[in-house]
Amino acid sequence: MEKLIKLTLKYSSSFFTFNIIGILCYMTLIVSQDAHSSNSLSNINYGEGTFRYIEQPTLDTLVEEILSQKNIQNGDIVNIIEPYDGVHIPSDIATFIVKWNSIKKYNWLLSVIKDTETVLNVLTDNNTWLPNNEVLKLLEWQSSEDVKYILNIKAIAPASSQVVDQKNITIYLSRDTLDAPLLYLKKEVPFSVAQANPEDTQWIRADLNKPNPKKLILDGLPVCGNCHSFAQDVNLFGTDLDFNGDKGSYLITTKINGEENSKDEIISFTSQDKLNKGKTLGLFSKISADGRFIFTTVEERSLFIRMNDSAFSQLFYPVSGKIGVFDRVSANLFHMNGASSEEYVQTAPELSPDGKTLVFSRSKVSKKLSQAVDDETTNNEPITSNIEELNSKYPIQFDLFTVPFPNPLNKLAKPLLGASNNGMSNYFARYSPDGKWIVFCQSPTGLVLQPNSKLYIIPANGGVAKALDSNVKLMNSWHSWSPNGKWIVFSGKDNNPVTELFIAHIDDHGKASSPLRLFRLSSHNEALMVPEWIPKVSEKLSNIKFNFNIDGSKQSKNGNIR
Repeated sequence: MEKLIKLTLKYSSSFFTFNIIGILCYMTLIVSQDAHSSNSLSNINYGEGTFRYIEQPTLDTLVEEILSQKNIQNGDIVNIIEPYDGVHIPSDIATFIVKWNSIKKYNWLLSVIKDTETVLNVLTDNNTWLPNNEVLKLLEWQSSEDVKYILNIKAIAPASSQVVDQKNITIYLSRDTLDAPLLYLKKEVPFSVAQANPEDTQWIRADLNKPNPKKLILDGLPVCGNCHSFAQDVNLFGTDLDFNGDKGSYLITTKINGEENSKDEIISFTSQDKLNKGKTLGLFSKISADGRFIFTTVEERSLFIRMNDSAFSQLFYPVSGKIGVFDRVSANLFHMNGASSEEYVQTAPELSPDGKTLVFSRSKVSKKLSQAVDDETTNNEPITSNIEELNSKYPIQFDLFTVPFPNPLNKLAKPLLGASNNGMSNYFARYSPDGKWIVFCQSPTGLVLQPNSKLYIIPANGGVAKALDSNVKLMNSWHSWSPNGKWIVFSGKDNNPVTELFIAHIDDHGKASSPLRLFRLSSHNEALMVPEWIPKVSEKLSNIKFNFNIDGSKQSKNGNIR
């Protein structure tokens, strides 16, 4: 049996008890001698929260007795909720959560094992553990190679040292860093509440390498704002911003570090649309890597139905639309050749990193759906409807198409092999930073907030699409690649009906790890959505201000929130 180090802390004598239950009311952490020297361990706090660590000779014997037990059968007592088996954890994250549960009250011994050596033992009666930075250093967090660990949790019968069950999962400490913060939206649910109270929507920056990761960037807007994006090669930020009743207005700015933005930073897709056959909102806008072009959806008509279900509170997609391109040099909005046909709905554009190919979602215009929108019959759907009922009543399927950019010869768009004509709806394509891969959403129908949406990866030129191993139970969507191309972040619903954020590692072969929940960002009653990595050129993002009043009196309190 390996020699164990006892961590020393000052404590009152009244704390001691020889009752096992009393001892385990406090976390006791014991570390193998080979992992670290006792001198450097003496002042380490091993975990976030209110845990205390005690020196108690009895505990050494107790842990040895627990570890010495053989032939332990796996039962149904230990249920490791997170992290998932096979998860990759970035080397620059401040902490992660280990969470398990049981149908009865037990005590627990959590062991972290590398090869055949136990690196760390945690004895506790709690059902969560949050390792902090000192523990991460102990676990060779800064290794130049991925490090594989077995995480073992043993259930110990109350008032004894008898092990009654155990479970293992494998975790990998990744040599790949995130190397970028996030920007995401936090909105109240159901979305009808967010719609009626737009000032409560928050844009939040998350520096996952910090103990306190969240920083408020923008809130209090009396109007709707939603989809945002960054240029990757220059400092430029854009977001929807309904200004003076114009739902086609868009903020495009370099002033993201507390400087005041003026009205000059706001453009209007509606007023720029010279043809303007319909009201242009500029749906799902994205900025090109060099910052010159903004790709958006113009001349669209949309189906929108509200529900009072907090988990899935709207059915929304355009039933007509074209891809528009705003050129910031000429200040002109033009239709994208090959993606502006009256016969199709064209939406959700994304330009490849090299600026040569545009990928977008396309569906044939449905007369039935268009009629339902034009007649406003969708307004008669009861607010008690559920998403599955409405999906069945108003189905739509999109395919991914690509077209050259800028396409002066007006070449026809081509279906992307593996993400089209597959009997499913394919949408929200996102290129990897090196242009090698596309990750996209796939569901039986729809476009936004689909319960059965899963993330798939495909070679950028088409091929076999593979479901990511990072998919959680429901609604995998709003995904974004990290600037170094090693990670994705996405929104999803796993063990919580409210939308949360997850990350996953993507290797050079396009294989994704299991998901890691960003638990420190989660909210019990607010949805986290539209996560975007902040590129190096915009890393000073700290505060977005305005030097003019934004009038919320013209803000619509019903209809699509964007």
